[in-house]
Order: sequence, then structure tokens, then C-alpha cells
Amino acid sequence: YWMTEIIGVPAEFIEPIRNEPFWLAMEPNAHMLSRDADLLRDFSLPTERYRAITAPVLLLEGGSIPWLSQGLKALVEALPNAELRTVPDQQHDITPEVLVANIADFLAEGA
Repeated sequence: YWMTEIIGVPAEFIEPIRNEPFWLAMEPNAHMLSRDADLLRDFSLPTERYRAITAPVLLLEGGSIPWLSQGLKALVEALPNAELRTVPDQQHDITPEVLVANIADFLAEGA
């Protein structure tokens, strides 16, 4: 319920997620989700607050999960100096080498 109704994860993603090694590590923290919901209220993106962030922001995505891509695109629209880069063949656990290379490129471009 939480992931599909509250967060908006498509139902077909739930079973594969449950088979991931990290799932068992997340379950003991499930009771804290109601607290998170209370803090986040309606889960909408606070675009007005994000527009005030003027620092350069790099967002990375693998591009293989459409609902995450949609969220990142909304975030990059809200942040005035954000850049979204798609890093093919990377998942949520991006490899350190790819992460470092992208951060280094981003910082070099801003210098």
C-alpha cells in the first residue's frame, strides 16, 4: 500500500523490489513511514522552496525507471540551476567510478 498509493510506485515494480537484497534491511524501519508521512504532509514537491536554492545541483539517473525519471524532471524544473544527467546502465546503487566521474565533470564545468 505505502509504495503504490503513497509514493506512487507502479504495482509491477513492487515484487521485483521485494526480491532485492536491501528489502529485508528496510522492513524493520517500516513503522517509521507514518512519521515520514506526517512530516512530508501531502508528498508534493515544494517548488517555491526549491526555487530559492541557487547553488548548482547535479541530478543523476539511470533512466530505466520511468516514475523516478518523472520525479527528477519535476525537480530539475523547480531548481533554477539544476542539471539532470542520464547515466545509462546505472541503477539506484550507482557505481563509485561513474558517480565520481560525473561529479568531477559537473564541478569542472562550473569552474
